[in-house]
Amino acid sequence: MFHPNTPVPGPEIHIATAIREARQSWRVFDDLLDLLPRHRHRMVHDCRAAFLEGDVFTKRLRQDLESLLDDLASNLERETEWRIATVEVGAIGDEPLFDDRLVRSRTDRGLALAKVLDRLSGPAEKILHAHALIDAQQVFDRLQST
Repeated sequence: MFHPNTPVPGPEIHIATAIREARQSWRVFDDLLDLLPRHRHRMVHDCRAAFLEGDVFTKRLRQDLESLLDDLASNLERETEWRIATVEVGAIGDEPLFDDRLVRSRTDRGLALAKVLDRLSGPAEKILHAHALIDAQQVFDRLQST
């Protein structure tokens, strides 16, 4: 239960968690090299190095990570096909009862992209959340000092 006199943890806990997860998940970038176009390889290498070193709180990494996540999501969408399939959902007496369902199917590349995106999204979310906390803390400190 929350008590009003209990100190609320600052962004330090979130920052430490983000750094730890980044250091544990840097290998995901090796899988990305085969899935992304060649012109994105430099950005992937830079992100990999930052994750490996735990140096995840630079403006450039934040921009690269957001761009990389957007790229992965758009590539995944291109590798996904949606269609309507009619399936038998039951029967009334001897008459079958059919319903239309929206079905998603992905190519092999799409499945690999989804797997990598899933592995990257957790650490990336923690890093971007910590960035937002740092920005909010800086704004709060500026407002408090005026």
